[in-house]
This record gives sequence, C-alpha cells and structure tokens, in this order.
Amino acid sequence: VEFALPTDQLSLRARLAAGSFGSYEGQFSVRGPVANGIKLGLSGTYAQSDGYGTNLFNGAQVYGYDVQNIRGSAVLDPSDRLQISVPITADNQRVALFGNPVLGIDKYANNFPSFNTVTRFNASVEATYEADGFDIVGLAGYNFSKNISDSDTDGGDQVRVVRPQIFNHTENRYRGKQAELRISSTGIDSLDLDAGVFY
Repeated sequence: VEFALPTDQLSLRARLAAGSFGSYEGQFSVRGPVANGIKLGLSGTYAQSDGYGTNLFNGAQVYGYDVQNIRGSAVLDPSDRLQISVPITADNQRVALFGNPVLGIDKYANNFPSFNTVTRFNASVEATYEADGFDIVGLAGYNFSKNISDSDTDGGDQVRVVRPQIFNHTENRYRGKQAELRISSTGIDSLDLDAGVFY
C-alpha cells in the first residue's frame, strides 16, 4: 500500500502481478487536490497465494496467504501557517502454516495446516503551526491489532485418531494510544531547540 500523503499534484497508479504457486497481486492509489486547501488520497492492495510448500503427510498446500489492506489520508491547509494531516490504515492477513510434515499422526506435532490471521488498524492526526521563529506540532494516534491462531494439532478434523481430538485456538489483542506536543525553533540559523511532552 502507498504511504505517501496527497499533494497538490494529481497522481493515479495501478499495478497487477501474477506468479508461481497461484499467486497474484493488485494495487491502486489515487491522491491529489479536491478543493482549495483540501487534498485526499486512497490506496489499497490485495495479494493471494496458494502456497509454495506441500505437507508431505496429507498433500495439502501450505504457506499460502491472503492479504488485504487499504489506506486513506487527508491533508488540510486552513491557512498559510497551519497544516493538518490525517492518515488511516487498515489491513488483514491470513497465512496457512504447518509444523513437521514427516511425523505420523501418532506424534504430538502439528502435521496439519494451521492458520494465523492478523488484523491491524492505525489512525493518527498531526497538526503543524508555523509561528514566527518556531513551529508547534501536535500529534495523536490510535493503534489496534488482533492476532488469531487456529491449529488442528493432531489432525482430528482430517483423519480418524484413537486419542481425543486436539484443536488449539488463541487470540491476542492490543490497543494503544499516544499523543505528543512539540515546539521547535526555526529562527536560529546555527542552533535548533526542541521541547515537548509525550504520552
């Protein structure tokens, strides 16, 4: 996904790619001015692969993935001295994994594909005010991520086993917020002074 902020220059981009193992990818981005003092951008990516590996025990393709992400951004110029930028990004990724494929089902190992799914969301806002002799910069951000892992440890969903079926599911979540206020000198040629607080 393209992370560049929109500018006064209109930009349109698209990309398609295909390769081995059933893999393909598509990307797009559009950014530029929409009104006086307002610039917007939007970009996204989708990628998919059947996987480059093979589980030797059951013949399943592994290491495949599905990835989707999208990013929107806005840059506002209310005045000649003030600029505000707001980027927002969201993405989702699912990957097929496996453990040791040469062990039999009587071994306690992950012989069958497991799946990890990661979802992330990030948003931030930055405002910069250019005063006489110094800049004032304020930033605030929010981050969220979720990681889900599912694995059929003994292959109970795919083959008949004598012991009880074992299936693992784990989920981890993270949420974070941060903020910063900074003042930087601009009126001294040979010396830069910065002061600020961070949360």
